[in-house]
Amino acid sequence: MAVLAEKTAGPAHLPYVVSARVAGLRADLQLQVDANLGCFDGHFPGFPILPGVIQIDWAVACARDFLALLQPVKTLDRLKFTNPIQPGMRLELTLEMDESGDFALFRYHAGDTVFSVGRLSYV
Repeated sequence: MAVLAEKTAGPAHLPYVVSARVAGLRADLQLQVDANLGCFDGHFPGFPILPGVIQIDWAVACARDFLALLQPVKTLDRLKFTNPIQPGMRLELTLEMDESGDFALFRYHAGDTVFSVGRLSYV
């Protein structure tokens, strides 16, 4: 699993998974956002934030690795970016799959602060 790679190994755009708890249709992952990820370069100078497309990529990769959602994502909806994710942050990614496996909701959050949410559709 690429997402579980050591902090110093693996692709330059993947998060470090500190811990993972999977129960049924739900996965709760603690992520450490490494300040040296290549996706921060140029996005934005003086105030780097994690690009939304990377947040979606992480959600898809984690849904595949932790919930066995192996088919390609067909559509995204209910997508909202409410707070920026900055280098060095530790946050949680919660994934919840519906019983049919057709959809997965994702939410990046830390405590009461929600950074982004969305729904991945596999049909």
